[in-house]
This record gives sequence, C-alpha cells and structure tokens, in this order.
Amino acid sequence: MTEAQKDWQELESAAEFLREQGFAGAKLALVMGSGLGGMADQVQSPKIIDAGDIPYYPSSSVEGHYGRILKGKLSGVECLVFQGRLHYYEGLSSVQACAPVIVSKILGAESIILTNASGSINGSFPPGCLMLAEDFICAFHKNPLIGLIPANIRGNSLNLDYMIFPPYHLIAMESAGETGIILRSGTLGVTWGPSYETPAEVRMLQLVGADAASMSTAPEIIMAKHLSLNILAISCLTNLGSGISPQPLTHSEVQEAAAMVAESFRLLMLRIIKRIGIFHGWI
Repeated sequence: MTEAQKDWQELESAAEFLREQGFAGAKLALVMGSGLGGMADQVQSPKIIDAGDIPYYPSSSVEGHYGRILKGKLSGVECLVFQGRLHYYEGLSSVQACAPVIVSKILGAESIILTNASGSINGSFPPGCLMLAEDFICAFHKNPLIGLIPANIRGNSLNLDYMIFPPYHLIAMESAGETGIILRSGTLGVTWGPSYETPAEVRMLQLVGADAASMSTAPEIIMAKHLSLNILAISCLTNLGSGISPQPLTHSEVQEAAAMVAESFRLLMLRIIKRIGIFHGWI
C-alpha cells in the first residue's frame, strides 16, 4: 500500500466518524479560503465540529483558517461547509491537503465550490475583485493522484477539460449580474508556498497566461474532477503579486483585503448557491 492510499483510508475513517455525527447527506460542499471563513456565519441552524475532534482529519495551522466543519442550510440548500482549507505546505501530503474534497464525496456531496484568496498578476484585475477560476497552471505542484492510481477508489475522470461545470459558469456570471458584482474570469497560477511568489515567478506566470497567483485550489480541483464532483472555483483577489506592488506582501494584508470584499462575496455566494439548488432541484 502506498502512503497516498494509506492517507485515503484514514480520510475514509474520518468521513465515517462524521457520518456517525450527522454530517452526511449534503449535496453541496463549500471550502472557504483565507479570510473568507465568515461565510460560515450564514449557515442556518448549523451542526458544527472542530477538525481537531475528528479522528485522522488534519487540522489547519494557517491564520485565518478556522479549522471547523459545519452542516446546515445556505439559501435553502443543505451544505457541508469547510471553514478553512488545508495546504500542502503545512507539511501535509497531497492527499491530506484534499481532505475536504475527499470527505465531501464520501459523505454524499455531488458538487463543490472552492474559494481562495489569490494575488492579482493581471493589470486588469485590481485587488478587491472576484475571479471565476476557469483554468489553472499547476506544473510545479505535486499532483494529488500520485500514488492513488490505480487504487480501488471511486471516480475515474482524469480529463481536466471543462474543469468548471459549464452550467455553474453560467450560474456564477448571471448571479454576479443580478447582484451588481463584477466577476472576472481567469486562470490561476499555482505554486507550492508557504513563501509568496518571487517577482521572477510572477513574471513567469504572467508570460504563460496566469491572471492570479495562488498556493492552493488546483490540487483540490484535480481531486474533485477525479471524483466526478461538479466544480465551481472563485478567487478573491486580495493583493498585487510580488514585484507588482511597491510594498512587501504580508498575510495580514491578505486577510484585511478579504474582509473588505466579504460582503460582496457573501451576496454572490448566497445567490450562486440558491441558483445551483434550483438547477438541481435540491430546493
């Protein structure tokens, strides 16, 4: 058995523990990135558990990631909400970093919304705006499927064409229009972290077509696609990439910028969730 397969088995145990605690059955899962965990406050009558209380489930060590899982309704849709994500750079394996995706699938989710805070490297996408992540460049990151294939696990979709579920793209854009929020579409450039990208790395990402720089989300998209989940990914562009901004970047700046766009993010997410629920007949 590979280490990846062992990690998978442990996450199956974590999911079964959550099932026993009443966290199964939600069709839609949400993963909240840096500074965006406040969305969890919108969950109605939530069932809540700390990640540290779940056997075999890894806990986040990054400031701004609360490390809680909630189950309850958002816009009338039963949701499983991960308040804070996990990162490979925290010393986790690539499979452990995808724990929210894997656990969601095991607990019955059919769709997932992934969110993150990213740095803008496209001059037309100013800090404070939201970006629909339509594609990603992740050539420098470990693929989370290494060591799992050919494992006896559900899902076999390895083609990353149309990684964002096409109906969700339309739903997101129409929801943005209805709420008066500008939602750009772009490509994520993903690096390992935890250090921010160097100015040279930012220039490289610009040259190959990235619009934003991130340390997460692409591995989760790969795993979610493999597990045949319907995917939507949205980035909150909180800062300018290294070498573009005249000032050094700090994590507190990222959190502060995310807080400034929190209301727009909340309105957009609630509208998107409602329309996804209607689309699937979940409400």
